[in-house]
Amino acid sequence: MADSDDIGRAPIAIIPAAGRGSRLGRLPGSKELIPIGFESAPDGSRRPRPLLVHLLDRLRAAGIEDAVVVLRSGKWDLPAYLLDGRERGLRIAYTVLEDSPHVPFTVASALPWTRGRAVALAFPDILFRPEDAFAALRERLHAGDDELVLGLFPTARSEKTDMVELDRSGRPRRLVVKQPGSTLLYTWSAAVWRPSFSEWLAGWVEASCDPSSATSGAGRERHFGEAIQDAIDERRAVGARVFDDGRYLDVGTPDDLERAVEEALEESPSL
Repeated sequence: MADSDDIGRAPIAIIPAAGRGSRLGRLPGSKELIPIGFESAPDGSRRPRPLLVHLLDRLRAAGIEDAVVVLRSGKWDLPAYLLDGRERGLRIAYTVLEDSPHVPFTVASALPWTRGRAVALAFPDILFRPEDAFAALRERLHAGDDELVLGLFPTARSEKTDMVELDRSGRPRRLVVKQPGSTLLYTWSAAVWRPSFSEWLAGWVEASCDPSSATSGAGRERHFGEAIQDAIDERRAVGARVFDDGRYLDVGTPDDLERAVEEALEESPSL
């Protein structure tokens, strides 16, 4: 796929939602629909605002109107709630996996839907600010020669995420995956990339699941940060947009879920 494709056109979002949410314990439904705060309904009433909706609203604010949600078989409450996305100003399609060995595999399963389009990778269980972060990432991708642009947010919780080391020019040099005690400042929780990176990623995932491949990770979980690190090591053009005043919260554990709910209530104390 040539890079002559018009990346000025809005990306198509890939939303990996094939996980089991096991870190949160037994749930009555998909973690992506856990209410975090409240919002106004079309009829003017108040209603709970599901976790995933925070992400969808940020995509729409960036002018992204097309999204592919990757489901695990059995998570039918997600399409039942979101339908075709029209209420959110989006066009949502779904692809369903029986199971997925890791997040890169989940993401790659949606790449056939994105041919010729730039991609925005958006995680449904992560809250972040600023709300226009994806718009800033789109601008960076369009303005330069980067093939992949990471959105970087400050965090002190290196044991739960991928920390990113930058070189002197501000480009990602190294990712440290879920290691406590890191002195690095930023994690990544959003990304946009060109069609050429989609092709590379599809090949990387295929090799990671092939036991005969020298770089195979077959039999163990692979992290998306490993793919990014390999792209950096291969000298692909990986850039970053740092949001020094931004906020990042992975709502994947009970303590972080409690924190997210408390912050949502603080923002709307009358509720």
